[in-house]
Amino acid sequence: MYLYVVMPKAEEYLWVEERMDIPKGNIEEYKFHSEKLEENRRIRMYTPQGYKKMVNHMNFT
Repeated sequence: MYLYVVMPKAEEYLWVEERMDIPKGNIEEYKFHSEKLEENRRIRMYTPQGYKKMVNHMNFT
């Protein structure tokens, strides 16, 4: 789920609009157990197009 706010009177910024001339990356979700919080957590990570996944040294699942 993605949330955003539309503010009609706010100044418009170029970075808000989708640009079709730029390659798109991916958003991946990983899950892990936090020993400090004593619960399962999740993190979403953006990777640019062409990113090569390396060894999973963070123990994400």
